[in-house]
Amino acid sequence: MLRAEIEQLRANGHDWNDVAELLKDDGQGGGITIKGSTLKSFLAAPKTSSTRRNRKEKGQPSKGDNMHNMPEL
Repeated sequence: MLRAEIEQLRANGHDWNDVAELLKDDGQGGGITIKGSTLKSFLAAPKTSSTRRNRKEKGQPSKGDNMHNMPEL
């Protein structure tokens, strides 16, 4: 719902922190508190299953694989 408006703000030169600040103050005291970095990650395009599959085929570790490579204590 807000994605298009946020993308328009970003296209107009506002950074993520500017957009987060605008969401904080809706003019009626009911805005949301969010960091620019969190907003950016929420709106990032999700990885498709084929992206994860391609990563495995290339021998690159997937996101959770680093836990299996840790030495035992």
